[in-house]
Amino acid sequence: MMRIRTNFILNTISQVLRIITPFITTPYVARVLGVDNVGIFSYSYSLQSYFCLLAVLGTATYGTREIARLRDNKKTVSVAFWEIELLRAVTTLLAFVGWIILIGCQSENIVVFEILTIYIVAALFDISWFYAGLELFPYIVSRNVVIRVLEVVAIFIFVKSTDDLPVYCLIMGGGTFVGNITLWVNLRKYVNKLRFSECNPFRHMKDVMVYFVPSVATTIYTVLDKTLIGTITQSTYENGIYEQTTKVIEIAKAITFTSLNAVLCARNSYLFINKEYDKIKINLQLSLSIMLALGFGFTFGIAAISDRFVPIFFGVGYDGVILLLKLLSPIIVIIAISNALGDQYYNPAGLRIKSAKYLIVGAICNLILNLALIPYLKSAGAVIASIIAEIIISALYLINCDGYLHLRQILSLSYKKIIAGVFMYGIIVLSCRMVPDTIIGLLILILMGGLGYILMLALFKDNVYVFAVDQLLQRKQKIKKDA
Repeated sequence: MMRIRTNFILNTISQVLRIITPFITTPYVARVLGVDNVGIFSYSYSLQSYFCLLAVLGTATYGTREIARLRDNKKTVSVAFWEIELLRAVTTLLAFVGWIILIGCQSENIVVFEILTIYIVAALFDISWFYAGLELFPYIVSRNVVIRVLEVVAIFIFVKSTDDLPVYCLIMGGGTFVGNITLWVNLRKYVNKLRFSECNPFRHMKDVMVYFVPSVATTIYTVLDKTLIGTITQSTYENGIYEQTTKVIEIAKAITFTSLNAVLCARNSYLFINKEYDKIKINLQLSLSIMLALGFGFTFGIAAISDRFVPIFFGVGYDGVILLLKLLSPIIVIIAISNALGDQYYNPAGLRIKSAKYLIVGAICNLILNLALIPYLKSAGAVIASIIAEIIISALYLINCDGYLHLRQILSLSYKKIIAGVFMYGIIVLSCRMVPDTIIGLLILILMGGLGYILMLALFKDNVYVFAVDQLLQRKQKIKKDA
């Protein structure tokens, strides 16, 4: 439990830094580049994401699971690592060629597309999946801390006007590339050198494709939204407000479940090998309760605070973000359920093909709804399509999880948190009339809402609150004993 908690904290820091870096710089970038340039970056980056997806080809999730399963034997770990990395080299080359062809077909923003090539090259050197499989999250966190801080500094120094969009792209892509390279520094401690003849990278292709298909499905209902908004509406403004909306939601998702799932995916893979199924169920149910507590807090909090938050944070020209945030905020809770089951049950249990079917169903629904709604509702249509698709996926995951989680358990874990969320929403809305419309006023509203939410969880003796108090008491007793 101690190691899981430590890895959870470290991975939370890693995930938050990965997303919070652009989030911190967003007020500055939003004002300096403007909503149209933000929209150009969003659309161009969405196209680039498909080629990075091809470069990675599902090796990240598959690699984490394989390394976690084999980690007790350095020889087998070394073979698996080099084989997976060699396979990624081949797919990255194919992705690179495809991207160059796409650039040749572009008539606008060619410089931006050329700079984004860095992301595809960087994909080859991303071995964070290896350290995740060994549960060595300090390596990932330390890398992210340094790189993200340097990115922030570089943005404030070099991005000065609307003409600096290429500079912004170079900073973001270059930071990713340098960060991935640094992961190789300590690799020799955990991996042996092998001769090429000892490796058979293509033996992993079948299993990797099993992980690739869900990745494609996931991309369809995440990245494709931005591509379709730009293609259908031909509006950089719509792409701009959608991009800023997703940035806010992404950081909430990272704090709510991304880091905890990453830690427990590796842990549960190890437990499945040892057939410790009861521990897996305990991990899943306890972690989901924590995710729901955070998720409902963010959902009600974002919906309540968006009217104040958007004008202060993004500045003039982003009013459309307010509605999108209110519409999209429930997706945090919805995705928490599907991600918990996917990362803590389906993937560790080797049921990726089974989960892929549900993701494909959701992706198809999302695509159809996007094509139907975006022409009329624009970016709001993409938001509605995403929420419906995620509900479908979560429902399919829950129905077919072989009893590891039940709807009644989710309802039992949720109702106190929902009441606490409604209470928090009311506090924020009512307090808006008395609190000044400033940054300080915004912070006061967030603090009041957060304290109100925690207070209600305490009054109801919600299981997450009880667990947190119990952990604090154990920690205090341990400190006294050690002293």
